[in-house]
This record gives sequence, C-alpha cells and structure tokens, in this order.
Amino acid sequence: MRDSFASFEAASVGYRETMVFRDLTLSLPQGRITALCGPNGSGKSTALRALRGLLGLETGLVRIGDRPLGAWSLRDLAKQIAMLTQAPSAPDEISVADLVMLGRFAYRRAFVGPTAEDRAIVDRAIAACDLGDLAERPLGALSGGQSQRAWIAMVLAQDAPVILLDEPTNHLDIAHALETLELVRSLKHGQGKSIVVVLHDLNLAAKYADHMVLFREGQVAAEGAVAEVFTQATIAQVFDIACRVIEDPLHGRPICIPYPKGQAVERQAG
Repeated sequence: MRDSFASFEAASVGYRETMVFRDLTLSLPQGRITALCGPNGSGKSTALRALRGLLGLETGLVRIGDRPLGAWSLRDLAKQIAMLTQAPSAPDEISVADLVMLGRFAYRRAFVGPTAEDRAIVDRAIAACDLGDLAERPLGALSGGQSQRAWIAMVLAQDAPVILLDEPTNHLDIAHALETLELVRSLKHGQGKSIVVVLHDLNLAAKYADHMVLFREGQVAAEGAVAEVFTQATIAQVFDIACRVIEDPLHGRPICIPYPKGQAVERQAG
C-alpha cells in the first residue's frame, strides 16, 4: 500500500507455544484511522503489541516507515509510536498533569526536571483533551470518561505521529465511548496523526474509522476502506452470525444489525 506508515511482512507472532499469526502481511495507511476488528482471540491486540515492539516475531518482519522495527532504538521508537494499552494503571493519587507529563519520558534526561518545552507540550495535550479544569485533580477522582481522556492526553504528550489504542472504549458507557472516539477523530483531523484502534463494537468502528482490518483465526479476513469491508456477507462470515447491513440515514455510514446464526435474514440490496 502506498503511503503506509508501517507494515507486517510475512510475520509470525504469538505467545510461547501458540502462534497467533503466521505469515501476516498487512500495510497500515498513513494519516488515517484504522480499526482492527474481529472475534475474541483473532489477533487484534497481538498485532498492535507486535507493531509497538512489545512482542517479538518468530519469523518475518515489521517495518516502521522505511526501517525494520529492530533498527529503531527504544527511545526513537517511543518518539515515533505512542500506545495506550487496554488497562493502563497509575496511583489514584497522581494528578492529571503529572500523569500527562509521564508521556514525555522519551525526551527527558536522567536527573533533569521537565523543560519549558515539556511543560508546553503537556499543556497542549491537556487542552486538546479538554482537561484544563481537571489538571490538578487526582486520577482516582475522575469519571471513567475523564480518566480515559487523561490517558489519551498522556499518549498525546509523547508527541508521536502514530498512536495505537487497544480497546479505548472498553468499560465505557456509550456516551463516554462516543466522546472518546470523537477525540480520537479530532487527533487525525487536527494533528494529522496516524491512528490504529482495536474496537469490539463494529458500528463504532464503521462510524469513526477510515480503514478497517477484519481478523479471523489469525488471518486477515478482509481489509480496506470501510465501505468495501463492512458488508453483510463479510461480517457474517468473519463473526459467524446472521446480520443485515443498513445505511445510517444521518451520516451515510454502514450499520450492522446482528441476528443469531441460522436465522433467515433478508439479503442485502446490491
């Protein structure tokens, strides 16, 4: 794929005796939101961890830009790719501002305090996530949505062109999930970030993503623009369900209505 920021090239990756992917080949487009979706255990989070260098490969290659992943130093890789894991943790007593400052770790020298540039970038990240009034509040006093914005602000403070988000809407109600993904979309439009996000909710993925990758049993079942991938036949096959795909009358994005497997469903027009 042209204008990709990263690629897997015949990559095999897994945990101990269990290989999740064998010969995974995939390119990720630059400057877009790519959603990784699929059934539980299909490899979504594994792909994200391998992309960030948190899982080694058995065979093959991950390339970031024009360089193999192994050619990047840990510090330089942190400046290139920021990642928010599924269940980040920090002491409840830490303030939002101090949490966000942790995002500057790749730029800090040992035994040297934050620079004026560090503080300016942290302030911008806090403002971008609409946390200005909460900067001194402890993390433990925040709501679920506020806490997620604080973690995203920390990722923003890393000042990396690529952001990886592993299930950022997990455990959030629908209002806070929408709020979080609106923020993610603003990062692409306002700051030109390349974003890869793992999502379980197919309709949220279709609403916010530009590009979609569907995994099934360690294989890429489909990938491409949302309109190309998000079809009744493909979703039914990947998730082993019956479904209908209709168009959101407000935004024109596809919506999946799932049904139990085996239930008769009217065939999608076209």
